[in-house]
Amino acid sequence: MKTIILAAVVLAVSSNAMATRIVPGGLNASLDTGSLAGTHFPVSFSYDADQVSLIGNSFVGLNSFNFTILNVLFTQNDIFQGGQAIFRNGVLNNVIASFQVHLPPQSPVENITFGFGGPGIIGYTNLNGQFGLGSFTFVSTGVPELISAYSLGLGLITLFGLRVRRRK
Repeated sequence: MKTIILAAVVLAVSSNAMATRIVPGGLNASLDTGSLAGTHFPVSFSYDADQVSLIGNSFVGLNSFNFTILNVLFTQNDIFQGGQAIFRNGVLNNVIASFQVHLPPQSPVENITFGFGGPGIIGYTNLNGQFGLGSFTFVSTGVPELISAYSLGLGLITLFGLRVRRRK
């Protein structure tokens, strides 16, 4: 009977591991040159952690990407090109998203692009066609490493199973 219970628990944990795990992320963004120099703003984004490979490069579609510049909200729906989180060996390395052509009403820029020049780089063009640069850094969201939590849970189940076997 205990073996059946252990098998059911392992199956439940495995099933939950296959479920979509949306992970929030954040950026501190700054426009450093050009007409909007000195503009600082937070960016929130999210992605599905199940799409991240622990080996090699992973290009994971963003589930959300939101920020506000000069009281104008930009969302994932406004992304013209990109819209991915890039991982190297399971570690978040870059986020790419370009906002152009289809911009929110009263946009203060003709284009703003995150990450295409490399990790942490922002390029933008103001309404007069003048170019400016910016930068971004990743913000810790306080979300525990999902793979570690999964491994810990699986390890505890295995230890419990060994303990049950020893008692027999």
